[in-house]
Amino acid sequence: ELIVERNYFPSATIDENTLLIICSYSGNTEETLSYYKHASSLTNNIFGITSGGKLLELLKIEDQNHCVLPGGYPPRSILGYVLTILIGLLDEDGLLELLNVELLQDYSDKFSLEDSEVFSLAKKIHSTLPVIITEEDLSSVGPRLKSHLNENSKMLSYNVSLPGLINSEVVGW
Repeated sequence: ELIVERNYFPSATIDENTLLIICSYSGNTEETLSYYKHASSLTNNIFGITSGGKLLELLKIEDQNHCVLPGGYPPRSILGYVLTILIGLLDEDGLLELLNVELLQDYSDKFSLEDSEVFSLAKKIHSTLPVIITEEDLSSVGPRLKSHLNENSKMLSYNVSLPGLINSEVVGW
């Protein structure tokens, strides 16, 4: 079972068998440090992911396993690094071998070109207010895209998932 918490205090049950993966890019996120303080008293099975800050200090002092991310980037741009670390950490079925880093780099290079379809789409939506609608099974994708547009592109955007759109959003629109 995998539980994601973004709280000051653990709400999930944590015991000595729980693997606590604690992540803060800056290492100084208030909620993350508070959560770590409380959860680390319940398990010693901890893996930290950060670029530095107070979290890295605590992980080192308490001799916890950790991975140091490269610093100096906008936090959202470091997602690829974090996902690679998580896949490696949780890879019990050899899925990491299927990850083709060269292919990912090729896609990145291709879609960064000014004549790419992605670049063209970005230019089209740049001065608009994107409304992102996702079905329930993909409900985590909408907020992620919204966050990228808001933070990285400085574009206000809106997200809603079905069936919420049908039940309440349509009335507002």
